[in-house]
Amino acid sequence: ARILLLAAVGLQVVSWVYYPHDVVPQPALVASHDALTAWIRGFPGDVFVPASPYEGVRAGKSWHPDIAALHDALRPNDAQIRRPLVARIRGEVDQEKFDAIVLDGAPPQALSNQPWLPPDLMHHYPVVGLVPGAEASDFFAPHAVFFLLPCREQARAIAEGWVLIQTHGQLPCPLSDPAHR
Repeated sequence: ARILLLAAVGLQVVSWVYYPHDVVPQPALVASHDALTAWIRGFPGDVFVPASPYEGVRAGKSWHPDIAALHDALRPNDAQIRRPLVARIRGEVDQEKFDAIVLDGAPPQALSNQPWLPPDLMHHYPVVGLVPGAEASDFFAPHAVFFLLPCREQARAIAEGWVLIQTHGQLPCPLSDPAHR
């Protein structure tokens, strides 16, 4: 019994030393998560944050499945699960239901690694930017870095001074089009 007790205590100490991330909060990451939550809270509508759905819930938004749950739902290739889930997400993207979509990687990488995202995602959410607090990195877990916005949010992003990634020096949506305001 004594050996088992020592082994159990020893494993706890070794796991803490090996992976202290869960025990010791990183100040930069805490500030980054707080900035992300505040940023999400600023949107009147829904925000899809598959890498960190907890941040969306903290900001008062609807809960959406996280990356692991989505991968698990799609893993068995069961058409009864896969088709309705992919169709629902595609429908929400096609209707531009979300005020923003937050990704943990660059959009091309996210589209290839996250098969539930429709291939035409960038058509509906062409404005790409960096999430406030994205400069803090988390080696051990997904971390929100990029956001995608529909054209209706571009003027707001410019007014707020958010860091936008422009292609060839151009913004993806015309500012003069009243439908995109």
